Amino acid sequence: MRLLEIYDWPAISIDIQQSSLCIHAVYLSANHAFLSTTNLNTGGYTVKKILIFMLFFVSLGGFFVTPTFAKVLIIANNSVSQESLNKEDLQNIFLGKMAKWSDNTSIYFVTSENEVHEDFLKTYINRSSSQFRNYWRKMVFTGKGQKPKALNSDEEIIQFVSETTGAIGYVSTDAALKNVKTITVN
Repeated sequence: MRLLEIYDWPAISIDIQQSSLCIHAVYLSANHAFLSTTNLNTGGYTVKKILIFMLFFVSLGGFFVTPTFAKVLIIANNSVSQESLNKEDLQNIFLGKMAKWSDNTSIYFVTSENEVHEDFLKTYINRSSSQFRNYWRKMVFTGKGQKPKALNSDEEIIQFVSETTGAIGYVSTDAALKNVKTITVN
């Protein structure tokens, strides 16, 4: 017998029965949906006590979980007319799918070989470094692209971007920027 159903969280329902809890969760990804069902025996505790206990720990999560922000700045040559890009355009640039700026200037992107690289890929490209590397290996092998230019330090990236018309790259937030502009990502 279902006593209570909670819809406060999208795609989650909790069925409370006489002596057990049944939690149904739907996980959605780009191409798949998964249903997970968990039955919990209350072990003699009242359902009310269990719910209070669960809600207490869920509410604590807000105090201990802090949002993570990218430790990456997107920089571009001063010739680039865009002040901001959406995430999809940034992905298309670094995956070689977008080759020209809106003013028809060629895009030259540079990647990093330092600790900023993984953070950039995770935050903006939605790939790990091995996935990104394999993607570009496939592009080169099939003749659809050339291996991206990769530099070792923020200073080298800033220098390349400042000296190359249409260039874009990324550096750490504490890099000393000189003769480049920052691009905001929407």
